[in-house]
Amino acid sequence: MRRILFFSFALTLICVSKGVSATYHCHSCSGCSSAISQAQGGDIVILENDISSESGSSCVDFGSRSDIVFDGGGFTISRGASGYNGIYFGSSANSGNTIK
Repeated sequence: MRRILFFSFALTLICVSKGVSATYHCHSCSGCSSAISQAQGGDIVILENDISSESGSSCVDFGSRSDIVFDGGGFTISRGASGYNGIYFGSSANSGNTIK
């Protein structure tokens, strides 16, 4: 039993020290924006299908998040009406984001 506890503790320390990132999957504009808002630096958000912006808004909104990886998976992101964006970085505070 002590070996199991020691192993669990050691594994936890390794994961924390290596900065294990979380992966989120999204299927809609609002779902991707929500996943990005929950993500921490180094986390990955993966698009699972083509998406299109809801009327009168940008599709994927990064807000003020930084250091997030957004993997489009080869799918299409369509913007809504003229004047809106497919992917929107809403703040000059955004930095280090990666779009694949």
